[in-house]
Amino acid sequence: VYCGAPNENVFPGFFTTLPGAFRHVDETIENTGRGRILKPADVYLHFYSVERPARLAVIHRLLRKWAFERPTAPVFASTYAAAVTSALTTARVLRTPRGFRFRGFGACRTARIDGETRTVDWDASPGILGARRIGDALYLHLARPDAEVAFSPGALPRPHVLTANHVLREAHRDARGVSVISRSFARRVIVFAGVPPRGTVEVTVDGAPSRRRADAEGRVRVVLEKPGSSRVEARIP
Repeated sequence: VYCGAPNENVFPGFFTTLPGAFRHVDETIENTGRGRILKPADVYLHFYSVERPARLAVIHRLLRKWAFERPTAPVFASTYAAAVTSALTTARVLRTPRGFRFRGFGACRTARIDGETRTVDWDASPGILGARRIGDALYLHLARPDAEVAFSPGALPRPHVLTANHVLREAHRDARGVSVISRSFARRVIVFAGVPPRGTVEVTVDGAPSRRRADAEGRVRVVLEKPGSSRVEARIP
């Protein structure tokens, strides 16, 4: 769905003069995500794509970089397709006096608001799990298909998800913490924000609690080295 993915065998010189094909993919992904994140990065290869050692080496490098080193979130194609289908068929965005109301988002869990400079009022934003600014855009992570975001210049910070390199399920947020199901087939990283700077945060992974210290910006980074499924909670004691 709206993913620019031509067959690699049509690249000029693919079978003859271009043994290290795919090197241009870095530039393509960077250009696609510059300014606004417009499209996913799709891994699409034929068996003959690794016919030459130089090509195989480039593919390995690209996979290491974009799947494990860069801040991307690997998902199955079916997961992405379901999100796009929901966005195109059932999702509605309604303007409210203080922000926006999201209805029928289904499998879609991301909303982007361009040019929004106000602060999220977490106490008045039910169903909003996280927020992150990239450039002049505010990206919102919805915890459920129906949610609402309100803005207020003097809103108090509250625990929320800032970033995650994978899909989060069964999410819940309240004034003191966040709870999610973390599931991925790769190393998992979640960054929680909105806690007191340098304050203590209780992080619980599958029932095992630990005390963490937030950084100067009120962020706590949780790393789960092994792939799998875990219940992760971050709460202010």
